[in-house]
Amino acid sequence: MPPEDYEGSKHEEIHIFDSDDTRHLFYAAAEQTTDLELGPDGWV
Repeated sequence: MPPEDYEGSKHEEIHIFDSDDTRHLFYAAAEQTTDLELGPDGWV
């Protein structure tokens, strides 16, 4: 999916954010992710 000359991460990264907007890496080995579903209690 990314261009051949892309210098970024080899996998997609999924980040989560705290209520104070602090970003945390949740998962760093996704490939071709199209969407995520959040449960009623906030679980991914």
